[in-house]
Amino acid sequence: MKIPWYKSELKQLYKLLDKNNKLCGLWSKNFSFQVQIPEMNSYFQNVAIVMGTLKRLEETAKLWSDHNTMSAVSVSILVCSLYICIVYPREKFLLDLNRRLSENYPEKKLLDFLTSKNSVTRLIRNSLSHGTYEIRSDSIIFKDEYMGRQEEFTFIELRIIVLLVLDIFMSCYKKKSHKNRSLFRRDSDMSK
Repeated sequence: MKIPWYKSELKQLYKLLDKNNKLCGLWSKNFSFQVQIPEMNSYFQNVAIVMGTLKRLEETAKLWSDHNTMSAVSVSILVCSLYICIVYPREKFLLDLNRRLSENYPEKKLLDFLTSKNSVTRLIRNSLSHGTYEIRSDSIIFKDEYMGRQEEFTFIELRIIVLLVLDIFMSCYKKKSHKNRSLFRRDSDMSK
């Protein structure tokens, strides 16, 4: 069985992290939440479509862009990905999922990290929503005046956070067996 692109990318990105990074030890390529939430399917489907489109955009841009242009495209895609995976679905989804999992699930540690009172997702969500972030050459500083908190994340750390949330969404998506699957086909499959 082929590993989804976001799991493959997560695996590669984790190799780039320092072993003491707070994101280490939160994810396994074998995660499968086994909790399907059909009432959230419209969110999951929209996130999946946008993230797949952004991935294709980035791959296509690599073909024709120089380093400076690609840097700008990558940062734009990263900020858009943060929005679509963290702001768009609302905090309620991750909190509900966390409540549904018992303590013996290995995925519980990841959800606890993403949903704690001072979580990185809450900081990023609030900062993006209020426009209180600053993009640097290889990182973004997120500020939340309400929480009285500011934190800087590298682009690699942020991409990992996005893909962690995407992995959760895709694990919880209740796949339907209807004929509208063309939304998820590759262009080469469309001619069939």
